[in-house]
Amino acid sequence: MKLKEIYSKYPVPPNLQEHMMRVAGVAKIISENWMGALLDEDIMLKACLVHDIGNLLKFDLETKAHFLGKEQSNVDYWKKLKEEMAQKYGADEHVATASICQEINLEPKALWIVNNWGFGNFDKVLKSENWEYKICVYSDHRVGPFGIVSLKERFAEQRKRYQEYTHKSQDLSAHLSDKSEFLANCAFEVEKQIQEMVSKDLSAIGNAEVEQGFSYFSEFNF
Repeated sequence: MKLKEIYSKYPVPPNLQEHMMRVAGVAKIISENWMGALLDEDIMLKACLVHDIGNLLKFDLETKAHFLGKEQSNVDYWKKLKEEMAQKYGADEHVATASICQEINLEPKALWIVNNWGFGNFDKVLKSENWEYKICVYSDHRVGPFGIVSLKERFAEQRKRYQEYTHKSQDLSAHLSDKSEFLANCAFEVEKQIQEMVSKDLSAIGNAEVEQGFSYFSEFNF
């Protein structure tokens, strides 16, 4: 099954498709400039291209339809698809993503990466000897809502998301701040690890270069 068929079968808004393809694009550029031991690029790309495939479930389509990007005028259509997805997989986007990955028979190595994804795992990523895992999670954090960003810019955007919690509890706010700072520092260390193994300056990776791979990814076979 080709990626474009997967994105059609499982409702993935166009902006979410582009996010996952950008992440895969960053990972592919890193792979093409890799100086270390041979990487399993196929596993990395597959993990990147589906790592958020259930994320329609977390879109707030009542008050934040702009998350749909160009599709916000079709919000009723996406609300219907979101409801159908929730009926089939439940309300948790992570559970839905894992279930979909199993349905498309994602290879165990790629499935493990998807299941261990996320900012909250950067301490684990830092300690890991699995370069495919490091590259995938790092690549995701080089992609913001509107394209390629630096880690510093990405974490600044993430901090805005945490602001909604600050009014609930000062203790919670302090905990989130301390934890996020620790994980961000781990991410910067991961970036250093990867940069040592890559001939290209990671900061030079940009939108135009990444988006050249979109047509390739659309036809990518799973």
